[in-house]
Amino acid sequence: MDCGCGPGTITAGIAQAVSPGGSVTGVDVNAKQIEQARKDLARFANAELRVSDAYTLPFPDGHFDAVLSHALFEHLAEPVRAAREVLRVLRAGGVFGVRSPDWTGKLAAPPSSEVDAALRGYGEKQAGNGGDLAIGRKLGSILRDAGFGAIRQSASYECYSPPGVIGEYLARQVGDEDASALRNWANSEGAFFAQAWGEAIGTKTI
Repeated sequence: MDCGCGPGTITAGIAQAVSPGGSVTGVDVNAKQIEQARKDLARFANAELRVSDAYTLPFPDGHFDAVLSHALFEHLAEPVRAAREVLRVLRAGGVFGVRSPDWTGKLAAPPSSEVDAALRGYGEKQAGNGGDLAIGRKLGSILRDAGFGAIRQSASYECYSPPGVIGEYLARQVGDEDASALRNWANSEGAFFAQAWGEAIGTKTI
């Protein structure tokens, strides 16, 4: 299962990787994202898409061999609850891989007090919605608290090139003044943005 699949880009890659003989189910709470994913993944006979939140997955116990969640947990107010639901739908010995950013490790250039303020505003908005932009470093603890074993943690950096892509994404999440600052920065000469990501893999050992 691809939990929080969005438009299904990663789901499509999984469908290719497990074919022939395997299948993948993409799940997302956003019905419009699932609608787009169905169009894009129509060519994959081994891909299914469902609308659901991460807290009440519409599958029986022990249904999946593996679950992936990329760029979802930073949006969740109750990440341990979601991880426990993933644990429920995994078979014994099944694995869960989760990856989320940790914005305390972001790198942005050139220096700009306006951009720093805009990024703080984005983080505050995320926190106000119950999310946590520093969750990347906490993923191992979340899996442990949810009941997973054999946990492995790692971290990596993602460099956004061109930076206009991440600048536009962030601009759409903030107010007009901050959005203007982000767009101007992202399209300036020498602009650079990199983001730290935390990863964790846990196994259902019971």
